[in-house]
Amino acid sequence: MRKAIIDYNMIEDGDRIAVGVSGGKDSLATLAGLAGLRRFLGKDFSVVAITLDPQFGGVPNDFSAVAEFCKKRNIEFVLKQTNIGTIIFEDRREANPCSLCARMRRGLLHDLAKEHGCNKMALGHNFEDAVETFMMNLFDEGSKSVLIEEVDEILALSSLCTISGNQNVCLWHDITQHLAHFRKVAPIPIIRAGVLVQIVSTSR
Repeated sequence: MRKAIIDYNMIEDGDRIAVGVSGGKDSLATLAGLAGLRRFLGKDFSVVAITLDPQFGGVPNDFSAVAEFCKKRNIEFVLKQTNIGTIIFEDRREANPCSLCARMRRGLLHDLAKEHGCNKMALGHNFEDAVETFMMNLFDEGSKSVLIEEVDEILALSSLCTISGNQNVCLWHDITQHLAHFRKVAPIPIIRAGVLVQIVSTSR
């Protein structure tokens, strides 16, 4: 992550970066990495974690573990309850909901980033995501934007672009192994299949 940020000049002094946090491994790795880089990058920037709760089935999700994750790392945390779930599955009854859900979440994330004074937005897109985005943009829109994209004065960054999905899985495995003895005081929150759980051990 640090190499990609330096090589592509993704962060400057004074940046306020919104991080879209779903609770999955990629978004949490992005958040934790950027938070850590505040001490080592040599740039004066701040990080804001933004989580959108789609409230599937009309039921709010519990993101308290993500809030605690941010609190321990001195990261501002913003949680926004939305009606995305209701719109997609009840009002529109989408047969293929993923694309619309992604567009709605991206739009709301962008609006919240501006509302909280952010000029950049970091997404947890890894290497495979970057390749897929490149191909889709190339063939669908004739553009070649992948790493840095500007929409209405907000720059979207893909700081995990040099890390594969498998490498990120290994990263989280290594982190949880090394932090196993801290599991009671610093659990790592992960969302799987829409359910927030605590990783307390990765022993096999």
